[in-house]
Amino acid sequence: MLRRVISIKRTAWCAVAAAAAILALSSLSANGMHGASALSSASASAPAPQCEVKADLDVIIAIDRTGSMDDQSGGQSKLHWAKQAALTLVNGIAGGSGSSTLGGSHVEVLTFDGTATATRVVAFSSNADAVRSAINGIGDSSGAGDTYIAKGIEGATDDLDAHVHGGSYGSYKVVVLLSDGRNWDNDDSSGNCPLSQQRRQDTVNDIPALHAAADTVYAVGVGSQTGPANSCDFHELDEGLLQAIAEGPPGDYTHVVDASTLPDIYSGISQDVINICAGFSGHKYNDLACDGQPGSNPPLSDVSIKLLNAQGAPVAQTTTDADGVYSFANVQEGSYSICEDLSALPGRTQSYPTSGIGQTGTHSPYGVCYERTLVAGNSESNLDFYNCPPATATPVPSTPTTTNTPVPSTPTSTNTPAPSTPTTTNTPAPTATEEHHRATRTPTETKTAPTVVPPTASPAPLGQVAPAVITRQPPSVAEALPHAGVGESEGRSWLWMTIAGALASLAGTVLLLGGLRLAMQDRGGRNTDG
Repeated sequence: MLRRVISIKRTAWCAVAAAAAILALSSLSANGMHGASALSSASASAPAPQCEVKADLDVIIAIDRTGSMDDQSGGQSKLHWAKQAALTLVNGIAGGSGSSTLGGSHVEVLTFDGTATATRVVAFSSNADAVRSAINGIGDSSGAGDTYIAKGIEGATDDLDAHVHGGSYGSYKVVVLLSDGRNWDNDDSSGNCPLSQQRRQDTVNDIPALHAAADTVYAVGVGSQTGPANSCDFHELDEGLLQAIAEGPPGDYTHVVDASTLPDIYSGISQDVINICAGFSGHKYNDLACDGQPGSNPPLSDVSIKLLNAQGAPVAQTTTDADGVYSFANVQEGSYSICEDLSALPGRTQSYPTSGIGQTGTHSPYGVCYERTLVAGNSESNLDFYNCPPATATPVPSTPTTTNTPVPSTPTSTNTPAPSTPTTTNTPAPTATEEHHRATRTPTETKTAPTVVPPTASPAPLGQVAPAVITRQPPSVAEALPHAGVGESEGRSWLWMTIAGALASLAGTVLLLGGLRLAMQDRGGRNTDG
């Protein structure tokens, strides 16, 4: 019976403590969870806008056709999978394998190996069937040996620059280049490869012109081995070079080991490019030679480019990325000016475009701008800006002029009263404590530490153990409430938490005292029975 009563009382007090805890949690929920829900809702990203008009494309597919492309991977030769991937890209642009036209887009296919020039398998064409037939007709690469990636880049750059898409402008230019190795000259040995290293440097030198001609570049590497730039192992991929060739967005570099995955990679590329919106794009360069000509000019990032309407009012603004690329996508049909904000480039002068080149005009404070009219399906790319570096002023050493420096006058002797000698007084020497206070500049007030008197323990009655009584001092309401400046809702939350904590503390204390009292009664009964 005694155990049952203890159980009932314990249950009751536990219920009180639980209720207090629930009350505190409810207060926290009412004040904090609402904010969490709002944060989650605010962090949801908005869907990407749909194109008003999709851009027409000029796409060059450049395929490595060296001897190693005949090696097996995924049950077929790497060249077989490269051709299947090219067909997948063409079908994506055409809208399916059954379509015989590429619409307003054009595709060209090049192959490169170790020869002096790339091979144009099919020139830019909107005839999907003709492009597919040319891809299927690419023969094996058993006769080719070494690799010269620069020649593939040069062929793509020259053909993009020469191609006219339905007028003076109007397409988005894409290059997709695939290779399974590194630049290699068969006259090199495996331990020393200066000729191959020169081919690599030629490729590096050609990259800026490729990026100036194309709007985006995809690079794909096929192989299981990779190595550093100075490697002489022709089986390895030169990933650093392929990464430098790629230019995005949306272009980037992709490495695959199994060549059978190439069609999937090119399917993703086709989805990227067919969803490019019509608009305007270009580059921003630091024109080191200040001649307005393409070359090894580094890009300028974080430069403001503005899009003006036909009345010269700004309608959009963007900044160049790390590669100096800018774009205005999803632009509606109409007449526009594309300008750089020269006010943000103190000390620089514009070397390209200049008045009289194409359709350009001047809009203060933007300098010379591109004047373009966007029609359905067309895009304007390669609207590049070049700026001369700020002029560095050469300091001319100044000839100091002779000035009459006044000679400091010697002060005349005056009768300066001698300092009086203070009379000696018997001042008591400072104590050590006073010297300490004087040195440390501390107040002289002496604080006496309170004397702690240990409590005298009262002996417990024989046969009983005196319970240890712990007195918990609940915090005052003034201490529990938050400091000034906290909102009313947060103040109520702290008040409820304080009340809940006090209830829980009181419940625990009463439960402890009740249990000890019952235990003492139980012990007393047993002693009486004994």
